[in-house]
Amino acid sequence: MEAKVKIVWIDWIKAICMFFVYFHHIGILGSNKINIVIPYGYFFVNAFFFVSGYLLFKKHLFENSENQNRYIYFKKQFHEKGILSNVVFKIGLPSVFFSIIDYLLKLLISGESFAFDAFLYKTLIRGTFWFTCALSVAELIIFALFVLLRKKSVWVYVVLCAPVFLLGKFLTDNGFVLYGDVYCPWFYKSGFMACLFLVGGGIFYQYEKKLSWLATKIGGIILILIVLVYCLIVIKEPWGFINGSVLTGIDYGGVLLSFIGIVSVLCLCVYLPSVKPIEFISRHTIGFYFFSASMPFCWCKIIERLLPISSIAYMIGVLGSFLSSWVIVYMIDKYIPFMFDFQKIKKM
Repeated sequence: MEAKVKIVWIDWIKAICMFFVYFHHIGILGSNKINIVIPYGYFFVNAFFFVSGYLLFKKHLFENSENQNRYIYFKKQFHEKGILSNVVFKIGLPSVFFSIIDYLLKLLISGESFAFDAFLYKTLIRGTFWFTCALSVAELIIFALFVLLRKKSVWVYVVLCAPVFLLGKFLTDNGFVLYGDVYCPWFYKSGFMACLFLVGGGIFYQYEKKLSWLATKIGGIILILIVLVYCLIVIKEPWGFINGSVLTGIDYGGVLLSFIGIVSVLCLCVYLPSVKPIEFISRHTIGFYFFSASMPFCWCKIIERLLPISSIAYMIGVLGSFLSSWVIVYMIDKYIPFMFDFQKIKKM
C-alpha cells in the first residue's frame, strides 16, 4: 500500500466546500434571504462525495487485492484502516451519537416529552445528518463491489454504479417510501445517487498522473476555460432551475454542473499552498458538518434580533457560525476526540 502523503488540494477543496455549506445554511435557516449568488452552489456537497471516492479508490482499489481470498479481503476491512472500520467508527457511530445529542437538545428546547419510538426512529433508523448517512450507504455499496470483484479498473465500478445512481434517482423522483418517510432508512436513496460522485473520484485517481502532466503543460488555459464554461452555463440557466442535490433528486444537468464545478475548483486548488488552518478544517470536516445546522441556526436568531437584514448581516452570520463551530470542534478534538472517531475509545 502507498505511504500516506498529504494532498494539499484535498485540504483546500474540503475547506472551501465546508464554508459553502455554512453559507448555504445561513440562507435557508434564517429570515435573511439576501440574494448573494454562489455559482458553485451546485457542487459543494457533491465535492465531498468526489473526494471521499478519490481517497477510497486510492487506498483500497490498487492494493494488490485481485489475488486475495475474498474472505481475507473482507476481514481485512474490519481493521483500523479498513473501509468498514472507517464507515462504522468515523462516520456511522459519530452520526448516531450527534443525532442523539441533537434530538435531546430539541426536546429540551421545545419542552416535549421523551418518546422512545420517535427517539429510536430519528437517531438510529432514519438518521439526522443526511450527508453522513448517505456517505455511509455509498461507501458500503462501493465496499461490497470491492469484495465481490476486486478489479483494478475503476471503469468496472463506474458501469455498476451507474444503474445504482439511476435507481436512487428513480425512487427519489417518484417519492418512494420504504418505511416512515422518503428518507428512511439512512437516506439510502441519496447514498445510491452519491455513488456516481464516488466513482468520479475514482476516475480522477486512476488518471491523476496523466491529468497532472497535462495541467502542468497548459494548466492555466484549462482552468480559465473550465471556469468560463461553468459560469456561462450557470448564467444562461435560470437560477435554481437545475437541481444539483442528491438529497432532493439531482437531475442530469445538476450532475454535469457538479462535475464541471468540482474540476474547476480542483484545478484552482492544486496551485494553492499548504496552510495549517485549512488542514485543520480538512481533517475535521465531519465535525464541522455536525454543527453546520445548529450553529447557523443560533447565529441567525442572534442576528435577527440585533441587525437589520443586509448582506453584511448575512456574512456576519456565516463567519460567526463557522468560527463558533471551529472553537467547538477544536475543543472536542483536544479533550474528547472519540466523538469524531469511536476507535479512539480504546486508546483512552
